[in-house]
Amino acid sequence: MAATIYDVGRIAGVSRSTVSRVLNGKGEVDPQTAIEVWKAVRQLNFQPNTSARALVRQKTDTIGVMLADVSNPFYEMIIKGIETVTNAENQSVVFYNSYDDLAGHRKIIASALEGSRVDGIIVVGSHLGDKSTLLEMANRGVICLIERNFTDPTIPCVSVDNKKGARLAVEHLIALGHKRIGLITGNLHFQTAIERLEGYKVTLSQHGLPIEEELIAWGDFQHKSGYDGMKQLLKLPNRPTAVFASNDMTAIGALQAAGEAGLSVPRDMAVVGYDDITFASMIHPQLTTIRQPLFEMGTLAAEGLIDRIKKGDKAAPFKKLLPLELVVRQSCGSVR
Repeated sequence: MAATIYDVGRIAGVSRSTVSRVLNGKGEVDPQTAIEVWKAVRQLNFQPNTSARALVRQKTDTIGVMLADVSNPFYEMIIKGIETVTNAENQSVVFYNSYDDLAGHRKIIASALEGSRVDGIIVVGSHLGDKSTLLEMANRGVICLIERNFTDPTIPCVSVDNKKGARLAVEHLIALGHKRIGLITGNLHFQTAIERLEGYKVTLSQHGLPIEEELIAWGDFQHKSGYDGMKQLLKLPNRPTAVFASNDMTAIGALQAAGEAGLSVPRDMAVVGYDDITFASMIHPQLTTIRQPLFEMGTLAAEGLIDRIKKGDKAAPFKKLLPLELVVRQSCGSVR
């Protein structure tokens, strides 16, 4: 029969409430008394009931992470960053797949926050339709946002300047001599996709290049939309000589379509992606891309969330805008 908290108290010669204070680190306990309690815990191989501890402490030592699809390689380094912090803080992590379904977001609120299964939740993504849902989340518990910036100082946010990222990509292509630069957008229900589209257009205008709607193919951040978008652009009588894809998965699809059309990258077509996922340096040709500090985004989000869980309203406002970097690889070259 498993030992109970009463058994620990009997062996240590203290009350149940004293054992509880020692195990949960709450309240003042005489150091020698604490030593006797821990001796009893080891002697009995006592395993505290985590559910009961959560009720007493009103904490679960668990945070949630809401992703569109945990299998998407974009999330790999973000997840590693989050887990680096949660492991160090002895926190558990529960992942929720929303599949960008706004109704699914509400189910996660009910399951995770209302059900007190987690102390807080990190939301990765920037779907513009979920603003009211995120505010509801914030009212019901502690949240932190990645790829999104809310003006509300009580909501921790970690993001990048997506317009600047698009500018870095397009200016690199312009510097190589390209004048007809296509774009394959992301899902324009997302703030990130809209900002990258705006950055593309502004940069062309600043360099005296026309904005031609035929050079913009509408995508959704998926491999297939990159493939289809490149096919569409290659059908133009005067096709682009370079393409900026709104993320790396889109760029990989675009590279596939260009190869099937008999084009050599970068000799016949230059391609730039966005994110610098692991695959970007593994494919051929290796992908020139805009590096987001994905691991750091994960670590900072976890740190910001845990700090707010611990300190509540006393936590300092947490808004992090992280730097981007152009990573030049093989998929771009000089125009011939």
